[in-house]
Amino acid sequence: MDGFIFDPSEQLVTVVDSDIGGIDFIAISHILGDLDSDGDVDLSDLAQLLSRYGVQSGATYEDGDIDGDGDVDSSDLSILLANYGRGT
Repeated sequence: MDGFIFDPSEQLVTVVDSDIGGIDFIAISHILGDLDSDGDVDLSDLAQLLSRYGVQSGATYEDGDIDGDGDVDSSDLSILLANYGRGT
């Protein structure tokens, strides 16, 4: 992975992976809060976050650590709820 681009106005993260020669290029946009990567933020994502709510360290994005600080707390819940209902 070459890097990522966070667009706070759209609450999207775009993961960028490219080949040095410029032949291969992949850009994947992901809605923050889509913990199960199914293209939307819905009840299953909320349930996933709430099942790990209160974890204080070692949490991953899939656990509900949306802001990347290692825990699952009100900050993560706020991001998910801001995007609830977005997607396909």
